[in-house]
Amino acid sequence: MDWEETTGVSDDGLVLLETNIDDMNPQILRLFDGKTFCRKSGGCLVHPDSNEKEPPGNNAQCSRAGLSGNQINRIIMRETSTLGIRSRPVSRHMAQREIIEFDSSLGRAKAKIKRFGKDIIAVSPEYDNCRRLALEHNLPLHEVSRIVESEARRYLAEHDRQ
Repeated sequence: MDWEETTGVSDDGLVLLETNIDDMNPQILRLFDGKTFCRKSGGCLVHPDSNEKEPPGNNAQCSRAGLSGNQINRIIMRETSTLGIRSRPVSRHMAQREIIEFDSSLGRAKAKIKRFGKDIIAVSPEYDNCRRLALEHNLPLHEVSRIVESEARRYLAEHDRQ
């Protein structure tokens, strides 16, 4: 089975923007990351990086599909210490995903399901939902996550056969 057949390659005009950032307060950089993400840029990843010169810096990678280049470039230039932005078109391979909601032994629960073709690759309990259940039942969050994942897998096994 071919990767493209099971997941599909997205050709949605996605552009990857990348820049090096140094001499910037990490708290301000975190706000930039949030602003960029909240404006639906497609996501922004900021990670430590070694720059040309001594002080370590950060590398920011943002993908944009919904915003015009000028909008996201303006955010990056205004909100960071960078002097330039590299950009290139990219395609992305995406797994099939869905969110299920089901009745667990702890109450109504949600989990994200990642599929490759017909195979279930991963089941990830929704954090906010598990947090609420943990507080309601006075249980450790990791225990609630384990229960929800196990019961979500059982739910999927029963319902995927039908």
